[in-house]
Amino acid sequence: MTAYVWQGKIYSDPYHGPNEMRESLRERGLFPGEKPVAAPNTDINPQMPPVTADDLTAIDNLGAKSAAALNELGIHTFADLANADLDVLSTIDGVSRNKAIAWVAEAETLLEDSE
Repeated sequence: MTAYVWQGKIYSDPYHGPNEMRESLRERGLFPGEKPVAAPNTDINPQMPPVTADDLTAIDNLGAKSAAALNELGIHTFADLANADLDVLSTIDGVSRNKAIAWVAEAETLLEDSE
């Protein structure tokens, strides 16, 4: 049995200990039954497009709303779109799997043409 000592008092069950104790255990990844959570990567902001973002609306049947939804998913370039998961693309409102396939194919073509 694990005992938890918090401010001089012994607790056998952290679920019934003070909130401060539970939060301290969670922050250190020691709360029983919970896996430690990795700190978020603050170096990458998927909401902020890279400097070299492509105009995704150049792709047939891809309008401003869809381009904004792609940007929210971290897709900012033709290369990003060409490598995107079709199941993820299909989660965008109004985007069928066939439309996602067409977008990916056209993004691949645009990449080949630019080389």
